[in-house]
Amino acid sequence: GETSLFLGPPGHIAWGDAPQVFMTGQRLSCLFHDDEGVYLASLTSEGVTRESDAPLRLVHDRERIAAPTRSLTMSTEGDGCIFALADPEGVRVGRVTTRGAPQIEKERWITQIGATPHVALGEFLGKPLIASVRPGDRELVIVRPDGERIDTVKHELSEPALDLAMDVAGSKGCLAVLSMDGHRIETTTLDGQGRMVGRLSTLIEDTQLRMKGLQVLWVEDGFRVFGYDEQASTVVGFRVKDGRREFQLGGISTQPRVSYRNQRVELFAADPDALGGATVHIVRSLL
Repeated sequence: GETSLFLGPPGHIAWGDAPQVFMTGQRLSCLFHDDEGVYLASLTSEGVTRESDAPLRLVHDRERIAAPTRSLTMSTEGDGCIFALADPEGVRVGRVTTRGAPQIEKERWITQIGATPHVALGEFLGKPLIASVRPGDRELVIVRPDGERIDTVKHELSEPALDLAMDVAGSKGCLAVLSMDGHRIETTTLDGQGRMVGRLSTLIEDTQLRMKGLQVLWVEDGFRVFGYDEQASTVVGFRVKDGRREFQLGGISTQPRVSYRNQRVELFAADPDALGGATVHIVRSLL
């Protein structure tokens, strides 16, 4: 099924990345940024649940939670999310939960970048883990907090990356790297220290695909990688264990946020428009 809603207060919003829609408790929330700041908004309707297809509405105006940023990346964790704000000066980390106001670290975890990096993040045992690579660069940097210090691990990629994605399940994580031409996805396992367990290996290479972005997701018995083919307006999903294509859904107009619940894949796709709002499409499909 599909549900659509219109997001955005009156007036023009100079959208940055497409809005990121996610669940906080029983409520849908949305993170987005424009040239004036980073904002959090909540979406709900009477009686809406995680499985409901009821119409949704904006329940309160956007709340500005941070100064302007160049890039916003998020990862759903528990009853909220962690997110990274990136610009040429570095990367900061924030958190949204059902308990209290959003929290954003004052210090940048990665500094002196010189260009806005591609970023992926996850959470190991309550501590964020961030992977980043500068556009056109092959040096992959992974950082994690360890008490008062931040540990840094660096890896050399075989070629520059178009996008990164990460998810964590228990004591291990999966990192996916998208090639610059959008044809190839490489994956590797990460331990709790952010170290690669083995080298990056090719999960899928298909010249018919022109993937723009990735998302890694743990689904029941293993990691899956979802890629968005912008030219075909299609989301594809691959099983990391053997590269099998398990999911394909067309008619998606913008790169979605993917989740998995009750044996169904849920896609939250927020499509900004020139009038200062966005139509958020919620699509639910069997894997």
